[in-house]
Amino acid sequence: MTGFVDRQRAAQLMDRAGIEALVLCAPEAFHYATGASIGPAGLFRRAGAGFVVIPAGRDLPIGVVVADFNAGQLQRGLPDAVI
Repeated sequence: MTGFVDRQRAAQLMDRAGIEALVLCAPEAFHYATGASIGPAGLFRRAGAGFVVIPAGRDLPIGVVVADFNAGQLQRGLPDAVI
C-alpha cells in the first residue's frame, strides 16, 4: 500500500460515485495518499504544489505530479508509483 490510502475502499467509493479516479492536490491529501511530504512547495499551504491521481482500477499505479527537484525523492520512496 502506498501511503495510508485503502485502495479497495477507495475503489468501492469511486465505483459508487461513477468516477474513474481521485485527483488530490491539498498538501495534507498528498501526504495521506503517498506517505511523503510534498516538499518545499507545500509549505505555503496552497493546493496545486503537487498532485496525486488514484485510479479506481487497483491494478493501475498511483500517479504523482511534482516539481523536478522533488521527483527523485518521491520515486525512491514510492517505487510503484508513476512520477
